[in-house]
Amino acid sequence: MTIMALDGKAPPGLDRVLSDDARLSVDTECLADRIRAIFDRFDKDSTGSLNRIELHGAFKTLIPSFTPVQINDYYKELVKGRDGSPVSREEFCEWILKGGGAAASVYKALMKETSDVLATSVREVFARFDQSGDGKLDMRELWRVFKSLDGKLRLQDLAVLSQELDTGGDGSVSVKEFLHWLRNSGSARANALARAILKETGKAREARIRNAFQRYDATGDGVLDVAELASALKVLGSFSSDEIKRVSADLDRSGDGTVSYEEFSTWIRCGKGDGSV
Repeated sequence: MTIMALDGKAPPGLDRVLSDDARLSVDTECLADRIRAIFDRFDKDSTGSLNRIELHGAFKTLIPSFTPVQINDYYKELVKGRDGSPVSREEFCEWILKGGGAAASVYKALMKETSDVLATSVREVFARFDQSGDGKLDMRELWRVFKSLDGKLRLQDLAVLSQELDTGGDGSVSVKEFLHWLRNSGSARANALARAILKETGKAREARIRNAFQRYDATGDGVLDVAELASALKVLGSFSSDEIKRVSADLDRSGDGTVSYEEFSTWIRCGKGDGSV
């Protein structure tokens, strides 16, 4: 089963994933996007697969009650005798959709994790700007988030917002703190930022990335050369000439001087860019 098989129709095995008393209302058309979002969140090296450590992190985040022994057993189920091998996105999806046992628990957790649109969008923002991968934003990362969402914010505005959000006083902001502030502060600023987050994430962001790529794919061949890539990056975010050179080297794995849309999009969505893209 591939990701594309999930679009439009309820995939085989979907009814077996949840028991009748725990069934969730699922839009099967967006199921692929949900699984992809969770998978890419833990695919830190953007390879399109999860190694054993990344998979452990994914399971522990989705189902904190899973023990290391259980997670190791589930890993063995996924790799099917290829011990030490990474798990591809397709294998991960197929395993979840087959249902039963641990797969059913992961499925329910995944649906819960992605059912709240605002929460999903905030997690996407964190994935883009959380350079350390600890699930929190330090003050520098938080300021970059605010500036990307509202370029008119002044330094004093940023300082006030940072103090409001850092309720734990540890110099960082968690997803929970950020969501609580957006939903409960009642301020015009919070409401405006919530709207901006929803507008700049998910399919809207994907469309913006694709439009930028297509706009600068002058030859229409589906790839960008270095000059075209530089033009696209300047539109999508604030990149210096040196940064563009580093990005080009990072993306051009084959060394042929071109970058495909899939390479470009994956690099941006998985947090390799400066986050403002």
